[in-house]
Amino acid sequence: MGQALLPFLIMATAAGGLFLYRMLARRVAGTPLADYYTSCLLMLKVLTLAVFYLGGNYLVVCEGNAELHSLNVSVQIPFAPLFYLFTAGIPLLYITLGLRRADRPLLLLSLLALAFSIFTLRHYRSLLPPEIAAVATGALLTVLLAGALLRALRPARFGLTSLPDDEPRHFNLENLIQAQTAHALDAPALGGFEFGGGQSGGGGATGQF
Repeated sequence: MGQALLPFLIMATAAGGLFLYRMLARRVAGTPLADYYTSCLLMLKVLTLAVFYLGGNYLVVCEGNAELHSLNVSVQIPFAPLFYLFTAGIPLLYITLGLRRADRPLLLLSLLALAFSIFTLRHYRSLLPPEIAAVATGALLTVLLAGALLRALRPARFGLTSLPDDEPRHFNLENLIQAQTAHALDAPALGGFEFGGGQSGGGGATGQF
């Protein structure tokens, strides 16, 4: 029973780490310490979310169970339908939360989790050759999912938009190249004062300077 509950304990520990992250983030927000702990809090957040997903992933749990029992071939695990649900549902939950909160790290992690969930399905249910499965998965993610998000985020929703910015945030490369290659006209030479030819009456001198 302890080994059967181990994945749930891992997920509960990750949930506790996520609660700790939110508590620390609220405590340091708006203080001079925020700049020092930004990267540390981001790492804590990403690691807890990743561990929470992996703790419920069917492939990780099934193969981990085989390793714990020294089995050469993995067998069906307890609560298998629940872990199937976790494998499919957690990436979708991450995508939804990432879009609603405009959270870029969470969005990137959700896409990685979705790709690993597809790999998990492919590992146990191989229906197509690898090259066809890769093309189909890429088409699904890039065409259907990306197209749906482009349409959903036009106009802006949840602080995100697929429309171009009115003012570009990056420097204009074309203008930079023109500024570097353009040659200014040479300034005309100005006539200066020319020395020589003077006379001096200096007391007792020859008078030539």
